[in-house]
Amino acid sequence: MTNGITTNSLMLQIAQGRDIHLSDEDWTELEASVNAELGGYAAKLRSNHPAIKEKDLRICMLRKLGLTYMQIAKLFFLQPASVKKRMQRLRKQCFL
Repeated sequence: MTNGITTNSLMLQIAQGRDIHLSDEDWTELEASVNAELGGYAAKLRSNHPAIKEKDLRICMLRKLGLTYMQIAKLFFLQPASVKKRMQRLRKQCFL
């Protein structure tokens, strides 16, 4: 992906059923977009839970944006059940 990623462009591409691969730079831009649109959600999550893994933070951001387990699983090349289980563990650890 190039030319920047925003939450709107990501959602559009997912809705169109496109295969998406996000680079680390894309994730950084997406995090900035999420922070801007959702009142600093990712920044608050990082500050409240400094030990959170990068992948877990990304999954939390995508869930907050309203993506389904299936959509998130496709982005990370995982099974939807794996994403669901990971979110359950995160809720327990972080009280999300």
